[in-house]
Amino acid sequence: MAFARRRAWVAVLAAAVVVGGCGGGHEVARVPPPPWRRPLHLPRLAAPGRCPLAPAHGRTFLGPAAGPGPVYLAGFDGRSALPMFTQPRSRWAGQQVVVLATARYQGPILIRGGQVGGPGAVGFGGERVPENELQLRAPGVSTTDEPPGWRAWLALIRVRTRGCYAVQVDGTSFSYAIVFEAQLRRAGPAPRRPSARAREADAN
Repeated sequence: MAFARRRAWVAVLAAAVVVGGCGGGHEVARVPPPPWRRPLHLPRLAAPGRCPLAPAHGRTFLGPAAGPGPVYLAGFDGRSALPMFTQPRSRWAGQQVVVLATARYQGPILIRGGQVGGPGAVGFGGERVPENELQLRAPGVSTTDEPPGWRAWLALIRVRTRGCYAVQVDGTSFSYAIVFEAQLRRAGPAPRRPSARAREADAN
């Protein structure tokens, strides 16, 4: 049930990106940093080569999600792993997640990240070279049921190598890190463009 609901919400949020052009407040452009911006503090490796993962313990209307709240990331599996698919003509792989904010927090959100115990970067957005942070300032897509008042955004997280990563979620009154394991996978072949004869046949 939660998986089907998450797929339905991804479709709704993707439509918002197409219609609104900004994903309901999904801003990855170079904008001035917020005045409440905090230094980036990522966790350390618990042991050499051991990622300090925490289970996706947040309970949301989309099922388990990562983070203590009031902002969660939905799309990870139960072990906080995230499959990242390679992108055409780019060294960056990516995966979509749903950013959720509970009704009790209606302020802006800043998300940044990096590799835990390594030099790898975390990027955001679908550009060939992604931005290094994600600012969610607009209202997002608001829910009207189950439960009312929550906000949601569709975000694309990008990395270049597999391994242990973390994103820091900042709000006006909170800051915490969400650790995840990026698992690189090869994307399937791009769909072939129909030939002119096929397009003409479809038109008739």
